[in-house]
Amino acid sequence: SSLLVGAGLQGFGFFDFTIPGLFMAIIGLVYICFLLPVTLLEHKGSSEKSHRTAARPFFVHYEIRPATGLGGKRVTDVLQAELNSFYVLAINRQGKTIHGPFVDDFLMVGDKIAMIGTKDDIAELIIRQENAFVSSESVLHTPASAVASPFRLGSTIGSLTGLGGLADLRQFAPMAVAEVFVPPNSRLIGTSSDDSSFALSKHCTIIGREWLHKRPEKHLALFQRSRLRAGDVLIIQGKREELVTLESDPDLVTMSRQNADPALAKKAPLAAGIFAGVILCSAFDILNIAAASFVGALMMMAFRIISIERAFRVLDRKVIFVIASTLALGKALEATGGSEFLASIWVQHTAGWSTPLSLAVFFVLVAFSSNVVSTKVAAVLYTPIAIAIAQAIGVPVAPFAIAVIFGANCAFASPIGYQTNLLVMQTGQYRFSDFLRGGLPLLIIACFSFALLSYFWFFPS
Repeated sequence: SSLLVGAGLQGFGFFDFTIPGLFMAIIGLVYICFLLPVTLLEHKGSSEKSHRTAARPFFVHYEIRPATGLGGKRVTDVLQAELNSFYVLAINRQGKTIHGPFVDDFLMVGDKIAMIGTKDDIAELIIRQENAFVSSESVLHTPASAVASPFRLGSTIGSLTGLGGLADLRQFAPMAVAEVFVPPNSRLIGTSSDDSSFALSKHCTIIGREWLHKRPEKHLALFQRSRLRAGDVLIIQGKREELVTLESDPDLVTMSRQNADPALAKKAPLAAGIFAGVILCSAFDILNIAAASFVGALMMMAFRIISIERAFRVLDRKVIFVIASTLALGKALEATGGSEFLASIWVQHTAGWSTPLSLAVFFVLVAFSSNVVSTKVAAVLYTPIAIAIAQAIGVPVAPFAIAVIFGANCAFASPIGYQTNLLVMQTGQYRFSDFLRGGLPLLIIACFSFALLSYFWFFPS
């Protein structure tokens, strides 16, 4: 809408495309509820199987300490008796890496075993070795004597050099283990897993990271050198109360939010009221959406529903940079006549087409493009072209602008077009083929639905 106003045209009201939007949403919802589960049946089956076996794999290092009682034992005996549920990759001994099959090797105190196991595997091993217990919330607790956990990741993900500069975790007893993932706006992205500022400020340390590779030996070295990325699922150990505070920390998202802050929970109705006020002010043209949103954000901070620091951290600099760059590119298209040039090419190649057909095909172009470039880029780039096409063929601009709005939000068939898709892909253990199998039919349905709107709503004969 702001791009239309910037071009000297009338912007959209809040409810201007509610009816066509509902039409497309209802058709898409039918597919999602009844056909998508069948389309992704294979993934659902594997997902159910993984949940039954607690099969989310985590990469950890287990250090052989005197308290474990494993020093001096034959490696193969320990693998069969104590670590039979883990996939052991290698053993690090004084900076040297030992690979299997470990037939004639004996464990020594100080050895660090690189291995892959589930959260339940880790819990069971600590139960046997550290006399810990698992609560009903699947959060692992250890007594004060077991705080110095033998599990560790090291100075980088998978490094075998130890915790490196961390304070003695015994002073932070009692300890617990929680499963979290890294959101897109986290400050931890690109950092090592044992960043001492993270460990010391939150009294927590990362002891495991989800393993996503099918061939462990091939990817071990690369995985050990890698750093945290958005969507990484981690196991974190720390004080129980410190893990509770992580639930309100934007740097990490807990997989199970069992302990919401009661003081903050009381402000939920106020937050909902502010949100509803923003929507109503925009809907009834009391304020434009940008001003209403800004006022709503100020109110959230004024009532301490969200801190100023967290509010600024939500702003993704990469997204802002992309939007600013594409806005500049869109302005350049207008100023140089590039949008008119592209529109003239479109008109030449669609000469003889009816207006509804031209609109429907334009929607298909925008919708498929949004799966390759980001949705924001597609919206900004195609808006001046849509305006130029409509003006070139002498029809209202609004239908073509709506085609851009709807089409730019059709990034269903790939994880590339929308940031949340990538996040869901990692944490949900989806593959690129899952997006194609489930999203491509939805994309085709959206194109067909908009084609119906083109003929019977926007340009009825």
